[in-house]
Amino acid sequence: MPAANYVPDAEDYRDLYDKYCTVAKRGGEELALMFIGDLDGLPKGDYDALKTRYEQLKDDLGFCPPPFPTAFAVWMRMVVAPDDLQYPGENFPSGDLEQDWPHLHAVLKKLTGLGISVPEGSSPEEPLHLGTIKALLEHCDKHQISSKDLALDVWVEEDEGHRAKLISSLVWTLICKFEVSEVVEPGQPAHVRELMGRDALKLWASGAVYPHVIDNFLDSWRDGTAFVALLEFCQTRCQADSMASWIDYNAMSPTEKLQAVFGQFEDMGVPRMLDAKCVCGERPCITYEEDLPWLGRAIVVYLSTIHNKLMT
Repeated sequence: MPAANYVPDAEDYRDLYDKYCTVAKRGGEELALMFIGDLDGLPKGDYDALKTRYEQLKDDLGFCPPPFPTAFAVWMRMVVAPDDLQYPGENFPSGDLEQDWPHLHAVLKKLTGLGISVPEGSSPEEPLHLGTIKALLEHCDKHQISSKDLALDVWVEEDEGHRAKLISSLVWTLICKFEVSEVVEPGQPAHVRELMGRDALKLWASGAVYPHVIDNFLDSWRDGTAFVALLEFCQTRCQADSMASWIDYNAMSPTEKLQAVFGQFEDMGVPRMLDAKCVCGERPCITYEEDLPWLGRAIVVYLSTIHNKLMT
């Protein structure tokens, strides 16, 4: 928080903006758009007024945990309940382990082939029991599911927003281990495949969309051009009916282009995971993750799913 005589800079405004979006997302899109208008129209001297408005909104809406990327939720549905369009639900993760536990348990059981073995005196129906949290972490350790966040002292933290972020982090770890790693050529040891997953994905995508240049999992995909090239590559490889011959993508806006491409991938069996407006930057996304923003992580999930469904 800025000191009394501190003049907020762009980074301060961005931090406040991200916090606001975290809360406003559950209050409706209109709230987020209202804040964007405020951010564009207010001079820096009104930082305190903007912060006050954020705190008031937070109080009015009640506590809201960080939003869960749609791509993560769709991936969980693919793993556990592909026919249940409501799974795991828009309120996952809530940060309340009692509500989130069934989803975590179901995904881990499906991926590892074993349910979580809870100690005597606790059960999956009592997830707040310390023994159950220990069983969750021991299960992850037993199956080489590792992350810096998988530590007991971290998970017993009472704050629901903190727990919701931990659950999101765990799902991302599962995605990297069980989905992204599948892009690596067979024959490599499991731990090597896991380490090489994102690099292998970037290499495959770069070759698929050549001569378009792929520098990362975020900006390189924003205008939709690389996605169009990837669609054409996959349609050729899969000998699928192509609409590309009569669709004039050059006449489309980035949002229209992305929506059209995502729809065609959906027709090929790849579920829709990304919001076109978020990808092209028309709609704000939370970007506070340490090594890769959530939008970048969502793109990684989507690209991995495209590869694993259409190229294997």
